[in-house]
Amino acid sequence: MNINVSGQSLALFDTKLYSEKITFCDLLNKYVNMQKEFKYYTFGSSFYGVSSYDNDSNIFGNWSFVVRRDSLNQYGFSSLELPITAEWYRKLSYFADSTIKIFTVKFGKPLKETFVKTNVYQKGKKYFPSAVRKAMWLIDGQKLKVDFSIEGEHNEYFYLLKVERFKYYYGNTKLPKWWDGY
Repeated sequence: MNINVSGQSLALFDTKLYSEKITFCDLLNKYVNMQKEFKYYTFGSSFYGVSSYDNDSNIFGNWSFVVRRDSLNQYGFSSLELPITAEWYRKLSYFADSTIKIFTVKFGKPLKETFVKTNVYQKGKKYFPSAVRKAMWLIDGQKLKVDFSIEGEHNEYFYLLKVERFKYYYGNTKLPKWWDGY
């Protein structure tokens, strides 16, 4: 199962973090479809991110790349906030299952895995943010995560699918020893 967004596919998640020095131009040429719009975020003098939206597949959303000290620090795909319907449940559940199978063949059994089998798209059901399908691998100290979940608050809930690879997570923070990013 491939997801082709911004010219990317699941094969991107084989890319090791901190494996090479990368300039902003290299990042755009290698990972971002230059014919599409992209956003640039700066977090510090040697710490920035680039995100790009595309809808080249049936699971559409944003690719994001974070560069720290001239090396790729984290990257990932995040779907748009999709409505809680039977159709989106089926599509995202299929994608999450297929992705987990592909990564299991490549990287072995997930270190952690969660699967909640439920009709989470029923009309009139009261929703709570929670995982539907989740798996995480630890590869040379780097985490690879697939996360299909219900997100939201104040009676505004939606499905979200994320596939991420990271060592240090969001912002300028190192992962606390007790938190595994799962």
